[in-house]
Amino acid sequence: MTYYIHHVSGRLRIKSPVVPVRGIDRVNVNVATGGCVIHYDPKVANRDHIVSVLSCTRYFNPSLAITHDEVVRRASAKCFHLLSALI
Repeated sequence: MTYYIHHVSGRLRIKSPVVPVRGIDRVNVNVATGGCVIHYDPKVANRDHIVSVLSCTRYFNPSLAITHDEVVRRASAKCFHLLSALI
């Protein structure tokens, strides 16, 4: 998984190396996973603007990203297949 995105208001988690956007309070980078969590002020910035800046600067490609829901769906499907094979 090279790109990842998960969003709740005021918090955006993506896999991308740099985030140069006004309104961002802090960015926590996880070197082990290559991801980062972006904490931003929703009164100043929003998810679409942050993703747009990252996309335009080629730090993030949303067309290749999968959502948190998709990660959970894929993991659930793998577990189902594994359990089916055991029965």
